[in-house]
Amino acid sequence: MHVTEALASQAAMVLTKQRLIKDLEEMIDSLIELIATAINDKSLYTGGHCRRVPELTSLIVEAAHNSQPDYLKDFNLTDADRYQLKVAGWLHDCGKLTTPESVVDKATKQATLSADKVLNLNISRGTLTEPERNTLQQHISPTISMLDKINFPKHLQKVPEYAERMDGTGYPNKLTREQMSIPAHAMAIADIFEALTAADRPYKEAKKLSEALFILEKMKQENHIDPDIYDAFIQEKVYLSYAKKFLNDYQIDID
Repeated sequence: MHVTEALASQAAMVLTKQRLIKDLEEMIDSLIELIATAINDKSLYTGGHCRRVPELTSLIVEAAHNSQPDYLKDFNLTDADRYQLKVAGWLHDCGKLTTPESVVDKATKQATLSADKVLNLNISRGTLTEPERNTLQQHISPTISMLDKINFPKHLQKVPEYAERMDGTGYPNKLTREQMSIPAHAMAIADIFEALTAADRPYKEAKKLSEALFILEKMKQENHIDPDIYDAFIQEKVYLSYAKKFLNDYQIDID
């Protein structure tokens, strides 16, 4: 009888622990949705980016998982890894909550801002002045600051790291390739590729596939992105799978 009661008690404890874990994941998912909604409400353009980057990152990581080069041969992706990557993808741009709408949504060089009109008229490409471009690019600092303040559970400890670029150029922690995980490298490529091909940015024109891949290839040669992850991105034709779902037909100029 005592043995039966003890087993029943242990079973109840296990179920309670599983319930607590599920409740925690649901809370995190709700938090992610809250932040994503806030970003979307701040700017429809940024909201689109925050929805596309996680999906593209997942595609790239799966491609790395299926690749065979020496650098990637020991990379194994678990369901826990996939969940952590999902969380990181949704939160990687939370710092844009601090970016002024006048910069994020600037559609023309003549947009109503307090900036000097001469600066606007001298813009060579896009619609942002140099100070505005710097403001947009520097949202990563508050992103990492915000994520570092969250006491993530052990299985989500990598989330803040995923906000870093491979070489750390212009970014706070200046991590090297060796200091970063493969999913972090994948997210860096996803972030850049999505930004290049996005058709909903008021301050620039969407690049065609050939143009975007040309730019990424050059970034690979200059060690601004992980070369092996980029090769997996190309070999598995991740760019094409993504393009067929998210890009306009005129942008798909290669297969």
